[in-house]
Amino acid sequence: MDWHTLIPFCLWNIWLARNSNTFNGRKDPISTHQTLSQAIEFCLICSKAKIRGNKTLIQVNWEPSDPNTFKLNINASVKNSPGPGGLGGLVRNHSGHWIIGFFEHTTLTNSINAKLLAIRRGLQIVVDHNLTPLEITTDSTEAIHMIKDNNLLYDNLIVQCRYLMSKLEVTKLSHVFREQNRVAMLWPKRGQM
Repeated sequence: MDWHTLIPFCLWNIWLARNSNTFNGRKDPISTHQTLSQAIEFCLICSKAKIRGNKTLIQVNWEPSDPNTFKLNINASVKNSPGPGGLGGLVRNHSGHWIIGFFEHTTLTNSINAKLLAIRRGLQIVVDHNLTPLEITTDSTEAIHMIKDNNLLYDNLIVQCRYLMSKLEVTKLSHVFREQNRVAMLWPKRGQM
């Protein structure tokens, strides 16, 4: 431990003792033991913190689906979780051409529920228009894990999503970075209006 770490804790404890003595009419001494303990604890906590290496900047953009496959990009947003929100998405072909899009307002919800609602609504539209085979992408890893595994809290929505997926040839359900899902990010905001 060096002085750069110890001095702020000394000054802090001097200030606390001075305030206590001035405003409470006391004559408490400054606790050197407490000051050292706080500084040591701070050093130990900071030494255990993981220091990340250099960050690498990667370029991300929308990736087309496999040939003759449609891609459903979905997203959802909630103003104050729980609160009103919007959901939306779009379907494009393997060339990136727009096929169909949607957005809707949703009442009291949270972010994961809104993402699952968006997936369900997107799947309903895809089934109605017989757009198959299909890849589904979202920036919500949590929603993907719930559909692949189970979650009792959202079981009803998950079962509905799986049912709709069984009616289609879904080749992939995958995560994309938010930056790759920019167009789909615009639709939920329209749904919130």
